[in-house]
Amino acid sequence: IDQLDDSVFVFECEVVEEHKKLLRTAITPRCKDFDDLNVAAMVCKLCERALSDMIFFLTDSPHWRSEAAHLLEPDPMAEAVTSTNASRQIAACELKYIDATFELFHEFVAQVPQLLESDSRWERRGEEMDLPTQVACAKTRCLRLMVRLWMCCFLGSRKIENYFFKNGWVHTINQLNGHGLGASDVFVAMLKNNNRLVRQVDRETLLKFIEFIRILGPLDTWMFFLTAVCAPSEVAVGMMQQMVLSTLVFAGHRADKASREGAGKNRQELLIQARLLDGETLGIPLGTPLQGSPPPPLEQCLGRSLLVEGLSDIVVSWVHPKHWSIGKHVLYHGPEVLGLEPAPVATEDGRVWVSLAHLVWVLQPERCYEISTGLPYEQFKKEASHPQPAIDPMEGAQKWHDPLLTRAGAYDRIYRLKTFAKYFLAQLHLISDMVKERQMNCIMALQEEYPFAMCVTGASDPRLPTSIRAAFFDILTDLWLDRYPHTQIIVPSIMRNLEAYEGNLDRLPTFYLHNPEPPDTWSAEHGESLPADVIAFYKLTHPVKMEAILRSIRKYLAGGPEVEQLVHSEDDDNTLFSALLRTFSKLLRFGFVHNVALLRAMLAPVLRCLDGRTDLLSPLKEPPEGDDVGRVDSREHWRNDLPEPLTPLLQASRVEDLTARRTTRLPGRLPQACYPPVVDAEVRYEDISGSVMQCKVQMLELAIHAMQLNLHTRISHTLEIFRSDAMNTEVIKGAVAFGGRGILPHSVFDRLFRALDEPSICLSVEGLRNPAAMCVDLMMYGHHKVFALALELFFLERVPSERLWAALDRVELLTAAQMETFVAITDDIVILGKMIYSFENWGVSDAYSQVDNSKFVQVQNICLTLRTLAMEGNSSCTPLEVQKMMHDTEFFSHLCYTVQIDPMDYDPSCHVLLAKVTALLCSAGQTFVARNTGNQLLVFNVLPKAMWLLESQPDFALLAAEIFHDNQDLCQLVSEDVVKQFADLVVRDRRAGKTGPWYLIFLKMIMVAKDHAVVKNQRMVIQALKQRGPNSMLHLLQGERGVDQVVRLADNFSSMAQLKNPEPSRWPGGPDGELIYYIVSLEVLIGIAYGHTGQHLMSRPFVASIFPPTYVMQLLLRTSGVVGLTPREPTFVSIHLRLKIIWMRLARLLMYDVDKNLLDKDLLASPLHVEFFAEILNWLSRALHFDRMTGKSKNGETNIDDLPLLSEDDAELVKTMLLCVDGFFKNCFVFLKMFDICGPLVDVGQRYAEVFADVFNATEGVTGQACGLRDVELLRVTAHRAVDIGSPKLLDELRVSRGRGTNRRKQSKQDHVASSAVEAQWRAMLAALVNDDRVKQRQIAEEASIGRIMTRIAEETDPEHASYRKCYPVGAQDSLPDGMDFRRNTITIEALLRRFVKHAQDHLRDDLKTMRRIQRALLSMLRGTRETGDVQMLLKLQGHFAEAGVVGLLVRTLHARIDEDLTRNAWELLGEVLSTGVREGDEWVGCGDESISLANKAVQQSIMDVCIRGDDSGMWESMRDVLSSVGTKIRYAHALRQLPALNEKERAQVRSYIKALQYGATVVEVVRLMIEGHFHPMQQYMYSQEGNSRSSNVPELAGGLFVRMCKDPNAPSVMNSMEIQFLSNILTLLMELAQGPNIRNQEFLSSVGVTESCLVLLRADFDAIQRSESDVYPSQVRLLKASLASMMLSLLEGRKDDKIHKALLQRVGPEVIRERIEFVYKYFVFGSQDNKGHHGGMAACVPLDSSMARLLATSADPTSVRNEVLPVSAIAEDLLEDLGDEELDEMFSEGLSLLELVYNLSPHSKEFKDAVFPLESDEFLEKRSEFAGSDREFYRERAEFHRRGTYRMAFQFMSRFVRTIEVVLDGHLQPLHFQQPLTAIWYVQEATKHHILEVVPFSSPDVKAKAFIQLCLAAHVESQIIRQLSRFSVVPEHFLDLARRHLPDAAHRPFQVFLANDARLMQEMLKACLAVGMLLAMHVGTFLVPSDEGAEESTQWSSPLTEKLAYSMGTLYFCSTLLW
Repeated sequence: IDQLDDSVFVFECEVVEEHKKLLRTAITPRCKDFDDLNVAAMVCKLCERALSDMIFFLTDSPHWRSEAAHLLEPDPMAEAVTSTNASRQIAACELKYIDATFELFHEFVAQVPQLLESDSRWERRGEEMDLPTQVACAKTRCLRLMVRLWMCCFLGSRKIENYFFKNGWVHTINQLNGHGLGASDVFVAMLKNNNRLVRQVDRETLLKFIEFIRILGPLDTWMFFLTAVCAPSEVAVGMMQQMVLSTLVFAGHRADKASREGAGKNRQELLIQARLLDGETLGIPLGTPLQGSPPPPLEQCLGRSLLVEGLSDIVVSWVHPKHWSIGKHVLYHGPEVLGLEPAPVATEDGRVWVSLAHLVWVLQPERCYEISTGLPYEQFKKEASHPQPAIDPMEGAQKWHDPLLTRAGAYDRIYRLKTFAKYFLAQLHLISDMVKERQMNCIMALQEEYPFAMCVTGASDPRLPTSIRAAFFDILTDLWLDRYPHTQIIVPSIMRNLEAYEGNLDRLPTFYLHNPEPPDTWSAEHGESLPADVIAFYKLTHPVKMEAILRSIRKYLAGGPEVEQLVHSEDDDNTLFSALLRTFSKLLRFGFVHNVALLRAMLAPVLRCLDGRTDLLSPLKEPPEGDDVGRVDSREHWRNDLPEPLTPLLQASRVEDLTARRTTRLPGRLPQACYPPVVDAEVRYEDISGSVMQCKVQMLELAIHAMQLNLHTRISHTLEIFRSDAMNTEVIKGAVAFGGRGILPHSVFDRLFRALDEPSICLSVEGLRNPAAMCVDLMMYGHHKVFALALELFFLERVPSERLWAALDRVELLTAAQMETFVAITDDIVILGKMIYSFENWGVSDAYSQVDNSKFVQVQNICLTLRTLAMEGNSSCTPLEVQKMMHDTEFFSHLCYTVQIDPMDYDPSCHVLLAKVTALLCSAGQTFVARNTGNQLLVFNVLPKAMWLLESQPDFALLAAEIFHDNQDLCQLVSEDVVKQFADLVVRDRRAGKTGPWYLIFLKMIMVAKDHAVVKNQRMVIQALKQRGPNSMLHLLQGERGVDQVVRLADNFSSMAQLKNPEPSRWPGGPDGELIYYIVSLEVLIGIAYGHTGQHLMSRPFVASIFPPTYVMQLLLRTSGVVGLTPREPTFVSIHLRLKIIWMRLARLLMYDVDKNLLDKDLLASPLHVEFFAEILNWLSRALHFDRMTGKSKNGETNIDDLPLLSEDDAELVKTMLLCVDGFFKNCFVFLKMFDICGPLVDVGQRYAEVFADVFNATEGVTGQACGLRDVELLRVTAHRAVDIGSPKLLDELRVSRGRGTNRRKQSKQDHVASSAVEAQWRAMLAALVNDDRVKQRQIAEEASIGRIMTRIAEETDPEHASYRKCYPVGAQDSLPDGMDFRRNTITIEALLRRFVKHAQDHLRDDLKTMRRIQRALLSMLRGTRETGDVQMLLKLQGHFAEAGVVGLLVRTLHARIDEDLTRNAWELLGEVLSTGVREGDEWVGCGDESISLANKAVQQSIMDVCIRGDDSGMWESMRDVLSSVGTKIRYAHALRQLPALNEKERAQVRSYIKALQYGATVVEVVRLMIEGHFHPMQQYMYSQEGNSRSSNVPELAGGLFVRMCKDPNAPSVMNSMEIQFLSNILTLLMELAQGPNIRNQEFLSSVGVTESCLVLLRADFDAIQRSESDVYPSQVRLLKASLASMMLSLLEGRKDDKIHKALLQRVGPEVIRERIEFVYKYFVFGSQDNKGHHGGMAACVPLDSSMARLLATSADPTSVRNEVLPVSAIAEDLLEDLGDEELDEMFSEGLSLLELVYNLSPHSKEFKDAVFPLESDEFLEKRSEFAGSDREFYRERAEFHRRGTYRMAFQFMSRFVRTIEVVLDGHLQPLHFQQPLTAIWYVQEATKHHILEVVPFSSPDVKAKAFIQLCLAAHVESQIIRQLSRFSVVPEHFLDLARRHLPDAAHRPFQVFLANDARLMQEMLKACLAVGMLLAMHVGTFLVPSDEGAEESTQWSSPLTEKLAYSMGTLYFCSTLLW
């Protein structure tokens, strides 16, 4: 309701309320007056109209309250109810309208003595009936309308269905069955989608419906009910399947005689029997093997007679009387009455059999009449032309008495045939649903009546209607395919043997039965009676077993355009195609498609049919005359065959005629006659509920599975490449030996890329050459599954390498021994599956079978074997490898099926045994998922459906716990309800006195994952403990008695195996169980206290209050003498070790590894702790065996290389103690040294330093081996810290030895541990592949192709495109060329984006995989367009994103906060949509075109609109969480950065902090883009989101984090470049929030500490960056400090008052500003002298270790600084002119910004101005003799004088770049200070300035401002060009620095001579040039005279001298003009 538009829903509620009021006030009360016929007639009329109106309202019908409906009064009963309006249903339920209808119903029933029905309404037949009859008919009609209304109320709503059940209305509807009110349809509609209601149906109800068949005849309605009961929502309910079986077919051989006879009688009398006609075939072949493939071995084919002889006829028979009528208790009329010719079948019982084709042709007469009967179709049309009765006789029982049905005639025969055919079709559907999901009792009862050959024949016989064939396909699938011994083949196969696919790389994984099991039987006698085909079914082991089905499917698919085009209106054809696809899918998944060529041949027509561009809304009319390539006539279609001959071996003569009648066509080509119309082509997208969509989904799933098989073949090719080209090469051997990756030869990549580019199974087939466009077209369909699958297929086709690399990484190369293990595991799991799915045959004592304990023992042995292997491995396999092997089998499928079994589906006698089986599967599943991320995710997805097992199955609780074990991503998904459920179960067991910690283990597992605390779960567990009380959930044994009891329990403990791997079936209970529960309780406390986030500030005191650290120390000291560390320990010692480890962990978390604010100084200084900490040193000394560091053992005889490793428990104890020591020195020691009371403890710490000195000295050599540790890194780090922090002086005295031995136990950490040399080489090759640039470039190109295709989709689909029109065929028989696909309609980018948005919004939380693909596609589109460099195209695409609602989708995704990666991608996408620039690190920068804003304004406004219209609080909370993550980690990360060494866990925490910084920078940048350009509405919105459920103050979040990062005074000194960049991003965001100006944000930010933090950072040195850059003032620091000054300026921008000015004056110290301005100046002066060009060409650089660096310190002597500044300042002035605007901004931005701040603040405080502005004149007597004071005063005054002088130089130097302009802001004149560019100072000509002043218009302020800015921009461009010319030098670049220093400009900068001084020389040169030109003209006019007669030229010079002068002046004029 929350998602609906309020106004619409309110209106709907008003309508419902109006109808309810009408019923309760005007209709129901007046039913009591029905004795008056006139009143009854009036009330019935009113009731009919009210109910009709409500039916139209609920079904969203166009008839509802329309003018046409008011005139015509349409009948609501005439239209089938297929869909309803959900919101209106909700309103009807919530407003109690349904209750009102049932109140009316009861009143009506009381007043209706009989049911009469008229075919028309009250007004239409009134004149033909008397009044009582009219009233009776009207009453009946009202009841029928009421029943139909109820269906409209609940259809499609599980909640309302349950509401009906809760109120007992389901029983009411059931009572109406059989009364002709349509109640059966309503009852079926309610049951078919509701498993819960189906389970409430009892045997009496079933028998009632079966009796209806006897009494009322073969109506399909009764079968529909039985079908709905068997498999509601296509999910089988085993109990109901068996109940239908026992009542209708077979009661069981152990049932009583009456039951058997009753079921047998029903089977004989009420079901239609079917069989194959023996001895004669139809001559219809199934086909031959694929051309080019060897023929299959017929002895391995099931139903081989079909392959040899072809199809036979199916005949049917039923029990019938001589004359049938209602109530005969027999099925129906006989064949004679129905006009059916008997088949030649001789039977002993004399039953008549008829051909099934003769019976069922009536279901599809236009297709089947002629080919079934041999008579022309025109005869049927003539026969059926009788007028149809006005009454529909299927609606009620009383209709059978209508005289229309008793008359003889042709129509009556056709009607009876149709009725009976429908009944048989419903019976076939019932059979299919009865055997669905391997219901073995039903399968065994029906497999003989529906043998394999008959099912294949029924599915293949083209004479039968498509609906009948579809039903046979369904039976074939459920009865003969989906059952044991068929198992699903997992593809791609990951478990590989290198030689297995050699020679046949395209071989597919296929079915193969290693150890055939005997057939399923009820008894030995039953087994002996099984027919041969059933026995063969269990024994055939070859993948060609199902060859008959394959040929049948392939023949159908070869039908050409008739099959390859889906017609939306042809539901029967689509139903057949859907059933066929389902069968094909099963064949593919069970491994019966045995080669690639066959798969390609069958897949091609499926893909062409999948292409939605060729869909037809209705069949094409008549093809053109003479076109034999068009649509084939339906009468001939059945005779068409495959292109190759398919002659049956024994029926050659029968097929010659068929072969001659084939149509000639090109397979795969679509002739022009079959092209669908392009008019309104988009209408096909809207049909989302029809059978076409079901076919599309199935075809897409098939195509995706085919791509999985293609991936399988690609893996085979890659393995062959490895075997032939890479294995045993020197590159790979070297990579393995040295742990490197190596570089592979080119041949490997060539072959690998060829395998990717030329796949074995391709989506591009004849007639379909652009699969990507097809997938995009399929995405446009409104069906959500079609969209999701099409998008998945699109990615599979476009990004193949990604899946290949992922699959190769999971491939395991098995040795021979490992392969034997894998085969054994596979066989066991196959048998396990058989046992599970046939549980009703051996686990139940009922009428069919009895309990067989031997089968349970078999299941138990298999589960225990799998559990042991997955937990411990064997001699050839590790546990991880066994888990991967199990993943490659059906184990997961079996586990899912088992945990979802409802015990109510079985007899109560088996519940105990079923619980045991479930426990065994859960126990094996626990080891299957143990620390295996992939397997954990698989089982996690099934967890919600199996949570009902929790209360009764402890093994399931352990499985649930193991799912989350060490899986951080899944732990984040634990809900509060789940935690509460487990906590309640813990309390329940505790109160019952149970000691099993099953549910407590779950709470332990979810709080810590891979050494990371899951804060959310810690908080929920603490809350659960507080609400229920710690003592009611935990068992802590505190106090003195508790200590004694712990010691006693440990001394007598004998269940170590249960402690490590608890098993409820073997739980010891008693004292051992109590101790285990105690240990788990402590581990829960450890989980609560774990971590370094803000949560531990609350959680650790909570744990300490429950289990005080003093008690922990007492326990450890009490048991200190019990344990002696040796490699092998008895159980007695092992449990004590375990306890010691647990207690030590608690001690570390509660006392050492804590924040300084939580350190308990008194506790740490107490004698108890001093004793305890000293004892730890003793324990470590014993554990580490320091005397063995000499290379000998204690007795001096054994060499260290012979010493064994410590046991796992010993090593864990040593690790825990080392962590305690490490935590003490890291967090406590320095702090405690400041207190006198901690002296004894400090002494102990120094003892540690002395002891660990030798350890530190020898860690990498002898010590690690002598200690017996597997990994000595923690020991090394702890020793380093103990020495460095405990005694720093000692560290300097140590002699660190390197290379004193090797660590023989060190193992490299790899994701995959190689089990063989081949495996190691394989891993090395994969590493080389993944890290090779060629592979990376290919992956980038594939990812880019996604966006490229989608952005160009209009060109690929436009039917009017020139390239397409050019290829369009002319003739009806012509087709498009092979490379061109048919185009139906143009798909625009915006339409595609809208489809993305629609699907994502509808399935935001339940289809995360598709959401991720959508995000990838959107990112690829944006990035691909951005990479083209076309900004206008990018802006257009971003506009499409905004208009299509993508922006709103991203906001909603962020609000939903579904998953971390989705949220992260949404932030990144939002930044891509917003920015028009390019990405540089974490920031967006402009694209270079200054006319384009950095942020797209349309997108900004779109975000604003989305935020205002809806609730987006989650988006801002996501930002809060991201920034909080940075804030909580920064302090700990800084503390780690100051430590001398880090262990692996701490490095992981540092990496986590870096990721948080990167994520935070992305989010901050995106939020900044939202307000880029002073977008005031969003600035205001970020302060407070009015209308949201929760509001977040973004300025507070960003400002708070900024303050927090600067709060620690030592933080700047350890900040790295990433943190500085992050601070810059935060500052940029804060500035954007404040600028504009935004008065409210400015005032808020000025009050939260931002200014103080800016001042702190201004004075900071940033030591870490200085050291890394070796520069006193690194570039990053310069930019950051400039941002700090700009931040303070932004708070003052545009202020009309002086409120913030005064606030800043109180906080900003003048000395800080003076200091920073002077520093910037000195850095430039000294750096310009000291820089020798070795710092990247920077204008200035002062190395950290130079002498100039000391002069920059604040403590430097001012006189020395002055003496150094004066001589070099002139050089700096000269170099200043060479700087560019960017260099000036980088070098002086801090100082200039501070100067602007000074100018802004000075008018508001004279004191501040006097303190900051330098004195204009300052004198000091430099000679000591002239100074009157003392020497000390003289030197002090001189220093101050020199300091003032240096500052004056700096201020004057900076002030030239800061200028002021006065602007009018809201009527107030305000000064605006700005930084003047260098080009404006030196390179803007005076003429340009005058031009600007002359040209600027003064018509209005806006026009004036815009024109002024445009002219200034043009002048700036001009000045940049002048600057480039003036800086040009003829000196080479590497000598340019010397030339600038020592040569005059004129000597090497020619253009500068002319451009200097406002280009004075250029002007003079122009004047001189003009003068020379004038002189030349005068000279020519004077001395060029006419030539003498006879000369060749017409003129001549008067003399040679004048000629020379003329040429000289001309040359001078030309050169000067060219130079200008």
